[in-house]
Amino acid sequence: MRPRIILGRCAPDGTQLLRALLAAQPRDAVFCGLKDPQAVQIAQQAGVGRTIDLELGARTDRLHGEAIASLAYVKALTDGQADLEAPMGAGSTLQLGPTALLIVDGVEVIVISVGQQTVDRTPLILHGIDPLLRKLVAINPPNIFGSRFKALAARIITTDPPG
Repeated sequence: MRPRIILGRCAPDGTQLLRALLAAQPRDAVFCGLKDPQAVQIAQQAGVGRTIDLELGARTDRLHGEAIASLAYVKALTDGQADLEAPMGAGSTLQLGPTALLIVDGVEVIVISVGQQTVDRTPLILHGIDPLLRKLVAINPPNIFGSRFKALAARIITTDPPG
């Protein structure tokens, strides 16, 4: 299976794309790269296997969407470090800071502490997610779009949310 990949051109803590994804209620979907160190900290304090009540995103401003109130299941926690595989930066260490993989309304959401561009599938693999096993992969923010995703995608959809 090759996923559809949606690129959200917005702030690292922007919620517009995630909100639209949650409203669509897709199956087998993952949202990668929401910067929200406070949410990660709450997830770390709760621990894997716990359900937490929190607000996601919109920490910097409301120009890129309002925070999303949610109940989230903490599926995984990482230190946010992994080796990049894309030609740009291959072998260098990706530094996302502490991360959390949350399940929000059936969607896997990778929340990071340090804003980084998603240039390849490294953040997904770090959280045990094979993008080829998902129908939909949403990437936020993809300003440096890695050539690795072009080879994986059945279709690439770019978005331009408000803000």
